[in-house]
Amino acid sequence: MVGSVEQVLPMIIATFVSYYVLDLLGGRPIYEALRLQMPFKKESDN
Repeated sequence: MVGSVEQVLPMIIATFVSYYVLDLLGGRPIYEALRLQMPFKKESDN
């Protein structure tokens, strides 16, 4: 998937750094944030 074993460690480090920064800033996961911004449509009971 990454093409080379040499690229795996930098990808792992970048992933952990991004999760740490997200936690420090108090953010929420991107898909949760997008879901909360979607308009809610209530289905009618027919």
